[in-house]
Amino acid sequence: MKITKKRLKQIIKEELNRGLNELKVLSELDDLGALVGGFLLEGATKDAKEQFNKTLSAALMKGVDWDKLFKTLKIMPKGKQAHSYRVGGHAAVAGERPSTMGPVRMSSREDATIGALMHDYIERAEEAGIDPVEAAQELVDTGLLTDTQKQIIIALTSTKAETEAYSGPNEPLHHMKKVFKNIKHAGIADTLAMIKVGDRVDNLNRRVLEPERGKGHITKKKYLKKSVDLINFLRSAASDTTQVDAVLNRLEPEAKQALVNFAPEVFADFGWSGEVAVA
Repeated sequence: MKITKKRLKQIIKEELNRGLNELKVLSELDDLGALVGGFLLEGATKDAKEQFNKTLSAALMKGVDWDKLFKTLKIMPKGKQAHSYRVGGHAAVAGERPSTMGPVRMSSREDATIGALMHDYIERAEEAGIDPVEAAQELVDTGLLTDTQKQIIIALTSTKAETEAYSGPNEPLHHMKKVFKNIKHAGIADTLAMIKVGDRVDNLNRRVLEPERGKGHITKKKYLKKSVDLINFLRSAASDTTQVDAVLNRLEPEAKQALVNFAPEVFADFGWSGEVAVA
């Protein structure tokens, strides 16, 4: 097909605009990376800082007051903050699929990342003597969270009363089963499943990377059973396991191998055995 001079000029203009837009995005990534780096902790949380910096920059979310959000997280010990950043990093990478199912529209990546970042906040606020419901509402009132994000964080929270009332072997699974009974919105259900899996992925990875921290080695059968049961339930509760599985694939090779060895039938379709064998 012959290209006219007019069409050629239009193509050149479009290419120039595309190039300028790419430069703008790169500049925003640099600015966002500097912002995140300025507020995250050093030292014990260095790995979390690097991971979250990278994954949040990739998400390139707008309109979030990260300054206030990170300051709010300082109610938690440094180790818990680092954990939150890592889980937030998993969500920022995996939370790409927007959902418009049901009456609430999910800006999936933003809601998932903020929900993951703040998933332990209410629990820690309660330990500090702050009412958990009031703590969540205050974040909405100050503009740090949307109502949807508040729903996600509350759903992920096991209150002190709930934890004390439960005497079984797997409190996280028990709590999530109760939560999912009342979830009508498929988008929120998928986001909750993905964040909770991200929480467990980080805990499993820490057992591989920092076994000296006293959490127990990755191969402990009791913890592997609890993990497999929780992961199984969350995958079955999600309407689409794409995001959940994307987070699961962020497990360390040794953690993948431990899960495959413990429950090969559950993880047969992940293709982990070959990957782990050459890792």
